[in-house]
Amino acid sequence: MKIVGTLIAASGLAVCLASNPAHPATVPEVRENLATRLIGRTVENQDATELGKIRDFILEADTGKPRYAVIASGGFAGVKPRRRLVATPALSLATAKRTVVYLEIPSQKWAKAPIYKKSDLAKLGKQEVMREVYDFYGIPSGGSPATPAKPGAGQLSQTGLEANVPGADVSMRRASEILGQPVLDSNREKLGSISDLLLDVSGVNPTMAIVSAKSLLKTSECFAVPLHSLKLSKENKFIAGATLASLEKATLLTERSWRQSASREAFYRCPAR
Repeated sequence: MKIVGTLIAASGLAVCLASNPAHPATVPEVRENLATRLIGRTVENQDATELGKIRDFILEADTGKPRYAVIASGGFAGVKPRRRLVATPALSLATAKRTVVYLEIPSQKWAKAPIYKKSDLAKLGKQEVMREVYDFYGIPSGGSPATPAKPGAGQLSQTGLEANVPGADVSMRRASEILGQPVLDSNREKLGSISDLLLDVSGVNPTMAIVSAKSLLKTSECFAVPLHSLKLSKENKFIAGATLASLEKATLLTERSWRQSASREAFYRCPAR
């Protein structure tokens, strides 16, 4: 039931973002970065070979920055699919196929890609492990991809390449674990729950938690909050540094405001239907 509720809430957000007439050019870009839209997408390489489907993202617990994508392939007749780790900056959403994510990697090399197991989550925050995964995809710490990107594919800005690997070991969380989690306001009153995450695979823009109140069909009840600004209570619940009243006065979420939020703490309203 929890998964169904999350998908219904996410679809409501997508409708809101898609139909806002004030920002016809920028809002679709925001909508396509929703975790629930990215999870399930097919990943293809430069030869249009299907590598698998995105099953999850792994984020830094403190910053919310996406570090890895989990790609699942194979699996039939009771055989579990094989899950591989991908450094998120290696992915590109700028493809001709709307539902496809691009990854520059030969099929032979993909067969040797790092394997992911849920039990590995803790060690994925270690510097040496992250460097090993990023180096595999040609993205060394502080450097740009070693192989040229596909023509038309999104390029990483220098800002997003300043620190591909953190300077110390970090804790990690799965995006799927965050979806559906309750959020309290600054007065410890229930504000809503996290119905989606706004992700930038390049790591330039901050990860935003999409917090739904009672209904996502009303502007005042859908908000975007920087994930790193949400603090965990002793009861393991997220706490926002704002109240419903203050969030209702927040500016509108657009692709431009999302970029600007990288340099400041900011809350946003989701576009009206």
